[in-house]
Amino acid sequence: MKAKLGEVVSKNRKSVGIGALAVAFVGLALALPAYAAVVVSSAATQSMVCTGGECVPTNADAVLNVSDLETLLVSGDVTTSTTGSGIEARDVIIEVPISWSTSSGLAIDAHHSIAVEEPVSVEGLSSLSLITKVHGDDEATLAFGPKGHITFANLSSALVIDGATYELVNTIKNLAAAIKAKPSSYFAFADSYNARPDGTYSTSPVLTTFSGVFEGLGNTISNVSIDDPTNTGVGLFAVLDRDKKSTQGQIRDIGVMNANVIAGAKIANVGIVVGFNLGGLIVGSHSTGSVAGTGDISFVGGLVGTGGGNKDSKIAHIARSYSTATVTGGYDAWLGGLVGYNAGQSSIGKSFATGIVVGDTDSEAGGLVGATADNGIWNCYATGRVTTGDWDGESDPAPGAGGLIGYSFKDENKSFVGVSYSTGAPAGGSGSVVGGFVGYGTAEFNDTYWDTTTSGLENGIGGGNAAGLTGLTTVQLQSGLPSGFDPAIWAENPRVNNGFPYLLANPPPK
Repeated sequence: MKAKLGEVVSKNRKSVGIGALAVAFVGLALALPAYAAVVVSSAATQSMVCTGGECVPTNADAVLNVSDLETLLVSGDVTTSTTGSGIEARDVIIEVPISWSTSSGLAIDAHHSIAVEEPVSVEGLSSLSLITKVHGDDEATLAFGPKGHITFANLSSALVIDGATYELVNTIKNLAAAIKAKPSSYFAFADSYNARPDGTYSTSPVLTTFSGVFEGLGNTISNVSIDDPTNTGVGLFAVLDRDKKSTQGQIRDIGVMNANVIAGAKIANVGIVVGFNLGGLIVGSHSTGSVAGTGDISFVGGLVGTGGGNKDSKIAHIARSYSTATVTGGYDAWLGGLVGYNAGQSSIGKSFATGIVVGDTDSEAGGLVGATADNGIWNCYATGRVTTGDWDGESDPAPGAGGLIGYSFKDENKSFVGVSYSTGAPAGGSGSVVGGFVGYGTAEFNDTYWDTTTSGLENGIGGGNAAGLTGLTTVQLQSGLPSGFDPAIWAENPRVNNGFPYLLANPPPK
């Protein structure tokens, strides 16, 4: 079962007559707890006043009936706010489907976040405006549950998010053309898209370096196939970067499903969503399928090939994202379930990977990241099986395989890995170094754990600095949050993630 995002973004919820854990799962026919939120629901409108097209709360815990809202949209524009007279709710949570076909516009103004648990369908030529007040990288300011997404039937409809106007597109071809024309602009995917009829792309579909904002609106792009023998950046997006004004490129709230991505260049950065993330931000996104680098030197990740990696003060971030993809590479590859190589003071937070990672001779392989340098990883986990090949005796150190990281080192700055765990079973060929958490590491580790039962390893690190690593049995990991794990960020329940700790803001798929 998957936790409801509405219960994550509204931290001020209080339980009413039932346990907090019991109400955190989809499908239980129980009364919802009280929120400091405006909830769009099938329940009767309460503590909300709607006059002149504006609906405001009279109590911090308020309900707006969806039929009442849709009726108002027949007559004209509607604004739903969390701010009333002397009242300030926190979030807006959409718990039932909303649809309208009139030309009326809907504006949702939240003091903190907007959680979309069910579909929002703009079926006519209309407009939607979303306003949130918190914009941190890890904050679920606009979050989508497993069934939540926003669709537009007409691409001429207007979408405004936090004051920025987005151009709507509904195919990969249209997205690529729009970004080629305006690489630093704002774009949103108007519906889910099946790329199977596109055939196999011989280059990244979005080949133009992107430094704008792409908002997936909780939609998916499925069955993308790429087989690129020449380019160094390969993925749905070849390169994500900052523009000359240091505006950070962003990819948000998109799922790239059942992908098959192959890069054959001698040196390649390959991921299902982004090949090379030079200085961008990826939030609330995920991938499934397979990704491979077949050239001489490949940096391969289930979500991103390489993040950061230069000395131009460009910092790449990944937050609230995951991958279940299978990751493979050839000789001297750096392979990770989420990211192949995370470098240049870049960071990964509140993310996870579950896919199998398989490397060949001299490959660094990790359940989450193949190799890290000068960066931070925190509040992450990995569960996939990890394998690297033999050591040819030429590289120094020997190739590593780890449940979370293959190779973690510090160059000019300190590398930090904290509040994370792994449960995978790492293995390596002749001469390789294998650890339950990290293959070879010189980073700083704090509150980091590996499962000694599932990994079959009593050593958390194959070579390097082992300080800060702790081995726990499966029973111990499933018996309560490990030391250092914040219960405002992590939770544990036998019905979620096989009983292992999971991220409240990024719960695992079913």
